Amino acid sequence: MKKYLLLLCLAVAASYTASAQQKGKTGYMSITIYQYNNRIDNMIVTSTDSAQVNHSLKIKVGSGATGKGLAQQDNALMTLIKPYLDGGWKLFSFAETQDNDMMNVAYKYFLSKDE
Repeated sequence: MKKYLLLLCLAVAASYTASAQQKGKTGYMSITIYQYNNRIDNMIVTSTDSAQVNHSLKIKVGSGATGKGLAQQDNALMTLIKPYLDGGWKLFSFAETQDNDMMNVAYKYFLSKDE
């Protein structure tokens, strides 16, 4: 009985050590989407190694003052980040900045992925 208990403890310890060693490093990415008036113009993707990819966009969205406009904006933003979420990236933070007249808006998504 003691042998089985000892073997069970050793097996649990070995599996814990093996799973702890499989942890790789974590990659990070930020996605910044710029909107001016009713148009999403740019998306900049910055990865852990500071490499940047700038996407010029011409996505027209409705006015933010109406429910339909807000829904169009939300749909456009989610459509832009969905490929990254589908690729295993996880959203861990979000920020939004606006200028005083609320004409320029920047949406910043911070993502992470275990590699």
